[in-house]
Amino acid sequence: MAANKEAIALVVDVNDCMTDAPGGQTSALQHALDAITLILQRKMFSESKDEVALILFGTDRTDNPLHDGDNYKNIVIQRPLGVPDFDLFEMVSESVQASPESGDCILSVRHLVPNCLQLIRTVAAPAS
Repeated sequence: MAANKEAIALVVDVNDCMTDAPGGQTSALQHALDAITLILQRKMFSESKDEVALILFGTDRTDNPLHDGDNYKNIVIQRPLGVPDFDLFEMVSESVQASPESGDCILSVRHLVPNCLQLIRTVAAPAS
């Protein structure tokens, strides 16, 4: 019997506009990173087998398999689906930076479909 398992894709806009905040308030990017940190902590401390992917859009670089020179620019698959670990937690806590570039959330989500389908096939496959 397949275990119940979740696939969570964390898609984050890291464009500079996400760092804008009225005097003394927390930016939208920081709120997003704080929420992601809490999700990762809960998954790690509960020893969950759920898988998490981290996709950034609005980055100053492009690193994704759908990029062909003109399409899917400024989108980075920072971490493909996998069980969350300290490296991912540290990456979110310390390495995610704002960028002056813009990106497209819908195109970012396009990367999720093949990964999620593969995970579903893996989890649903009968044990041999």
